[in-house]
Amino acid sequence: MVIAPTVNLDGDVFGQLATLMEIVDRCEQHVADCEELDQQVQDEVKQLREELENANGQLADHEDDIEEILEHLHTHDEAIKTILAALRDHLDSIQEQGRRIYVLEQQMNDAENGVLKRLNDLETNVAELEKEFRFHWKG
Repeated sequence: MVIAPTVNLDGDVFGQLATLMEIVDRCEQHVADCEELDQQVQDEVKQLREELENANGQLADHEDDIEEILEHLHTHDEAIKTILAALRDHLDSIQEQGRRIYVLEQQMNDAENGVLKRLNDLETNVAELEKEFRFHWKG
């Protein structure tokens, strides 16, 4: 027994074939879109790597600059410490000279007071001698 294909069966097969071809076309388009997206992602990754390399280069330059600045700061810090030590020594010297001047002033005041006392004593002695001399001379 031979079954002749019906027109309806052919239409169904062609319809399914058309649907499958449409699905295949969509899949091919999806693959093409994915390949295009993959290329875009690879380009972006390449660009980001270049930017990262540039940033790393700049970071290295900045690290060198920072190291140089730190060395200068250390040098200036040492110089400031040296200057401060010299200023402290100078201040100590000035304070010591001030103490010596104070002691000398005290000694001069004591000497002046001693001289004044001696002058008063001498004046008193001279006055007593004058009295005694007048007493003996008149008498």
